[in-house]
Amino acid sequence: TRLSALQAQYKDNSLADEMLWLQAKLYLKENQYQRAVDNLAKIVRDYKYDILSDDAHFLMAKVLEEKLNEKEKASTRPRPANGSGPCAKTQSIRNGCQRRSARWEAK
Repeated sequence: TRLSALQAQYKDNSLADEMLWLQAKLYLKENQYQRAVDNLAKIVRDYKYDILSDDAHFLMAKVLEEKLNEKEKASTRPRPANGSGPCAKTQSIRNGCQRRSARWEAK
C-alpha cells in the first residue's frame, strides 16, 4: 500500500510511529486483526518511550482479547528492562494501564 511505501521511505522520520498507528487502525477497519497487532507491537517495541506506546499497548490487548481470543497474551505485559515506564509496577494491561487509555472507550 501507499502507506507501507511511505513507512519504508521515511522509517527514521519522527512521524514513523504515527504511520504505524494509522495503518493499524486501517487494518482494524478491514478486520485484519493480526496485521493490526503486528503494527501495534512494532510501536511498543520500537517507540516504547513515545506517548503512543501506552495507547498501542491498550489497543493491542483489546484486539488480542476481543477479536483474536488470546486472553493470556492480552492479560500480560512485559516490563521495561530498566523497570521504568508508566506501568512498571504492574504486569496487567487491563489493571494498570487502562487509566490513560480511557479515551479509547469514548471513540
